[in-house]
Amino acid sequence: MRTCFFITPIGDKGSFDRKRSDTIFSFLLENICKKYQIKAIRADKINEATSLINSIFKNIFFADIVITDLSNNNPNVFYETAVRHCIGKPIIHMAQIGQSLPFDIKDFNTIFVDHTDGNNLKDAEKKLEEMIKISINTNEVEILNPVTISTKLNNININFSLMQSKDELLNEVKDILFKVTDALQDIKPLIEDSFNKNNSTLTGKWIANTGIIDIVQNGNSFSGKYQYYSKDYIGLLEGNIIDGFFVFKWKWVDRILDGIGYWNINDINEGIKGEWFYNYEGYTCEGLIEIIKEGNFINNIGKNEWVIYGKI
Repeated sequence: MRTCFFITPIGDKGSFDRKRSDTIFSFLLENICKKYQIKAIRADKINEATSLINSIFKNIFFADIVITDLSNNNPNVFYETAVRHCIGKPIIHMAQIGQSLPFDIKDFNTIFVDHTDGNNLKDAEKKLEEMIKISINTNEVEILNPVTISTKLNNININFSLMQSKDELLNEVKDILFKVTDALQDIKPLIEDSFNKNNSTLTGKWIANTGIIDIVQNGNSFSGKYQYYSKDYIGLLEGNIIDGFFVFKWKWVDRILDGIGYWNINDINEGIKGEWFYNYEGYTCEGLIEIIKEGNFINNIGKNEWVIYGKI
């Protein structure tokens, strides 16, 4: 039976953290997991005659899916999340609505949940179920997190194996963390080397927070294909360059999903930042271009970031 481990601030009975964790575990996670025959596990519900710490890390290492609630910047949660990132297995990020996430992980898809709002819980349930379904199909999924993206950008070959020796395992984790920490320092130069604003070209393969983007540029227009948390290309895009913005239309090839998006190269200090929007939300390329030409563009006008880190 597949397992799903819930990394979460638990807190004392009656505390905000406990109420939030109980609500998400009982009303979201358990219901979805039952539907797909997955065993949902939380640390305080583990009933094993062994060290609790050992049981927690065993689940971090071996669970098919990990869901982590990053609310309130709990240090234990972030530590355990980082270990899961190093292992390179499926992990789903969640956080309280309004939560400000740290630099290292803020670009990655996060489900924001207000556990006190019934309508929001219903919306979050749909998003969580979709991401769990994607995570189940691990053979079709490209595992993306700060560690795996950095190793791709810096051509670091890490074969993380779960060895029998605890000491060997911990040393392997430390080694990965040191390598990735060094590699993260080089992300900005990689972007600047592979993308010069004065000689801008999109042609090539790029690594982004949603997977690989393969683009061909012809003058001020471009087209291409993209992944979305997958190993195969599942979507197409085409667009134009306007005042330092790449404005494009996108669509999935096997679903009735389409929309627009942009990337902004006026500031590439932390990557080529952009966003994507569904057409049904009322956004249009024409409207986006008008905002850009009027000089009234404000970053983060939406909620779905699409950040490019560099060429591969």
